[in-house]
Amino acid sequence: MEGFSLIDAPSFLKVVRKADLLLFSLKIKNESRMFRMQFGGGSREQAVEHCGSAVLTLQQYVTVKSQDTGQPTQGTDLAGGAGSTSEVRDSEGRLPIKCLAQSLLGESKLSLPLAYRHSTLPSEELGPFLRLCLLDQSFPAFVEQVEKELRKIANE
Repeated sequence: MEGFSLIDAPSFLKVVRKADLLLFSLKIKNESRMFRMQFGGGSREQAVEHCGSAVLTLQQYVTVKSQDTGQPTQGTDLAGGAGSTSEVRDSEGRLPIKCLAQSLLGESKLSLPLAYRHSTLPSEELGPFLRLCLLDQSFPAFVEQVEKELRKIANE
């Protein structure tokens, strides 16, 4: 058994859905692997429903294509309205920098995929880090400069 993080999944993982099956293709370094996951249930419809539920979760990290159409599968609207995350993602599942800037500034109601919500800084280290930043006299000016640059990017 082995595991891998889905945070950077679009760079190494491709997923295709076919009814109640998910086909995974991984390429890490020079090694490729493929595996299939078949969902069960009391009926075929229930198995397809379980597969659909897994697809919704996976779509937060990677584009899932349907083997029937070759197009990304239709998931739920993560943003709750027009301009949803699934509509603005590129072919690798990433968001354009303009959308990220608008989201950080609170100018859009875009719900970021989980891949953008993970921090490399452990949460127990966040408090001391913030205290250190706030003690630096130039930090407020730095924050203002960052906000100005974010606004420039958001308005491009």
